[in-house]
Amino acid sequence: MIEQETLEDLYEQAPVGYLTVTAEDSIFRVNKTLLQWTGWKADDLVGRKWYEILLTRAGRAFLDARIEPLLELQGFSREIALDLVCADGERLPVLMYIVKKGGVQGAPVFYRITIVEATERRSYERRLLEAKQAAEDATESLHALTADLQERVDKRTFELQAANEELNAFSYAVSHSLKANLRRMLASNRALLDDCGDELGHKAREYIDRIEHAGQGAAELIDGLLQLSQCSHADLRRETVDLSKLAAEILSDLALNDAGRRVSWTIEPNLTVSADAQLMALVLRNLLGNAWKYTAPVEDAQIQVYARQDNDKRFFCIADTGVGFDAQQAYRLFRPFQRLHRADEFPGAGIGLSIVQRIVRRHGGIVEATASPGQGATFRFWLPEAAGG
Repeated sequence: MIEQETLEDLYEQAPVGYLTVTAEDSIFRVNKTLLQWTGWKADDLVGRKWYEILLTRAGRAFLDARIEPLLELQGFSREIALDLVCADGERLPVLMYIVKKGGVQGAPVFYRITIVEATERRSYERRLLEAKQAAEDATESLHALTADLQERVDKRTFELQAANEELNAFSYAVSHSLKANLRRMLASNRALLDDCGDELGHKAREYIDRIEHAGQGAAELIDGLLQLSQCSHADLRRETVDLSKLAAEILSDLALNDAGRRVSWTIEPNLTVSADAQLMALVLRNLLGNAWKYTAPVEDAQIQVYARQDNDKRFFCIADTGVGFDAQQAYRLFRPFQRLHRADEFPGAGIGLSIVQRIVRRHGGIVEATASPGQGATFRFWLPEAAGG
């Protein structure tokens, strides 16, 4: 008796809905939980066709077409997602499980239907679908935005390339014209000195020397500006560059053109880097040219070319025993036309180190300088591993 009452309580108060249906689809029994969910009374349901009163037209059509296949496996259906019709006409999303019972030894066949409220699940599925749709819309918008941005970038790139080509053409035209005028001016200056030198006084000769010096400085400046422009816009063609061999060639040329100097140098062998060969030659010519120039006042000057590991970076170094400079002013060295020594002490246009920095940065690297007055200077540059440094 107690067990029977316990089973009755479980049936009535279970957290799920229970519906007992005859083989003719009439409602035989319904528990309190389902009545509370739907608002129906037991008298409204018992004896009536369950699918006619509790299911929508779409639900009935679904079950008519699928109920038998659903019950084939051990008489228990898979999960069925449907809407129940409540007493007030509202719909209640549920998950339904149907089990076929009886039919053994003449026992009547009936169906036990277990119903689980699925409002939260439906809400979750709806939110999931909405989120998926929003993601698809966002992806589509992103693709459209990316395409538009790419079109703008391509257009801007084309415009910049055209502008650079025009600028380069203009630079070459202007430099050619300027250098041609400078050559004529210097040639006339030398002709004046050759033809009329005996008739000129000391002051006139001094003026002619100044013209010569200024003209040569202007020509050097034009060449430097052209190099700065070229290293900023030229395409990078990476290959393995033997810095050791290149440094030896440059220093040998410097010694050949300045035979009166006593300079010794040491070059670490097998210093290689993957970079643009022409641009790296320009880097070494400027750095070694500076080392040669600023060691001029020093007897038995020394220049070293080597590599040093600094944490995870391998730096290529050019060190000299020259006049050096104030390290606090090092930041000025890489700016065009910035000099730390007077032009009458050391000639130059003040562009070489700007060219070095521009080339190293184009390769994705960095360049640094350290020095002390009278103690020489060291310039070092690093190129990232992608560039072979």
